[in-house]
Amino acid sequence: MGRQGVFCDNRNDHFVQWRFLSCCLSSWGSAMNALFSRSSWIAAIVLAALFGAFCFHETAGIAFPYVNLDEQGHVSYALHLKQSQEYFPSLTQMRLYDFVQMRWSDEPNFINHPALGYHLLNLFTDFDPPDGGVRTVPIAFFALGFAAILIGFHASGLFSNLGLAAVTMFCVLLKLQRFGETFSNDSIAFLGGGLAFLGTVLLWNRTSFERPAHAALALGALGMALCIAAKLNAAVLVGVFVLTSLAFFAYGRQEDFRKVSRLLLALLVLVCLGMALPYFFLVQEFGTPAPNTPGQIKMLTEGGQALRLGLGPYLFQSLKGALENAGPDAFFTYGLFGGVTAVAAIAVSFGRMAGESDFPTRPIARAALMATALTLALHLSFSFQRHVQYGWQPELYPRYYFPLLGPYLLLFFHTVSRWGPLRAFAPRLTE
Repeated sequence: MGRQGVFCDNRNDHFVQWRFLSCCLSSWGSAMNALFSRSSWIAAIVLAALFGAFCFHETAGIAFPYVNLDEQGHVSYALHLKQSQEYFPSLTQMRLYDFVQMRWSDEPNFINHPALGYHLLNLFTDFDPPDGGVRTVPIAFFALGFAAILIGFHASGLFSNLGLAAVTMFCVLLKLQRFGETFSNDSIAFLGGGLAFLGTVLLWNRTSFERPAHAALALGALGMALCIAAKLNAAVLVGVFVLTSLAFFAYGRQEDFRKVSRLLLALLVLVCLGMALPYFFLVQEFGTPAPNTPGQIKMLTEGGQALRLGLGPYLFQSLKGALENAGPDAFFTYGLFGGVTAVAAIAVSFGRMAGESDFPTRPIARAALMATALTLALHLSFSFQRHVQYGWQPELYPRYYFPLLGPYLLLFFHTVSRWGPLRAFAPRLTE
């Protein structure tokens, strides 16, 4: 009996060991399935950090200042604010800094943006001496904006970790890093657009309200305020997106909107109006929030063309120039991205896509479509007017619309993730 008992105990021990091993394998399999089938905010942070590190690495090979993205004008603007200690400077007095002679030149600065974005950059930037090291802060802001976009994708529940990685790699293919590697106010606008997108996603997330919703509103308003402080086109683009999203939310979820603190809304409106104060001074001095300063007029007249185009050829050249500006292979990458995103935005806005998820993509698609259409119309009419007056070439640059890259990427990948093996970009149910 003793031996039999021992034998039975050993058999039980083997059974327990196999059961334990089976449980371990099952747990490991579930963990791996959860890792690759759904997104994680940790993965979003890691990917954003890698993207930022890639930007820092790539910037070492870029000459300072980088002419094609007007870096000389942006650094000169910020340096003027640092040295003069003026809060709202007169744009007619601004000059370009000569980085070869390390002194101010007699050339007027062609940048006509408000000053608040540059004041924000100056809080963290050391200009002694002004060299490529000043790019550190804009790259950091750009990486933070990219992190906000990826966290927004995670919060939507529409992406797997593989999808977040695919978004990051696709942005590298779009050469997004090129536009974050130089000193400019575009990094402020990109960060603002990322925060506005994150706030909008959190607001529409069905699992959150009250405190989370108030935080979402604050994030959206902060993003909008940063875009207002940075530049006019970003203020219009992101401002219309945020306000339209909020209007859709107030109409579609009236019970939830009644819970929103009116005091918080009033404070957020005051913050955004405060950020818009420099435009008031620009209108007061020049009669427009996008003035033709002496530097702007010099740039327009010297870079103008004798041949004036009609509206149709001008629009064609604007689209062609936008693709050429994005890089030699942009006809494929940006053409594919822009075409699929536009079709997806229209389809989601006015139709119903099969297999829609719990996350409501429709209001975001409609808000992005309306904001882009309005900004594009204003942009093209303004630039065409300058073309007729000065012969200035078409200036439809992709970076002007990067503040809404979050909604564009959301619509693009939410669409392509329905195609065959690309479904791995979307979340799968875990067992």
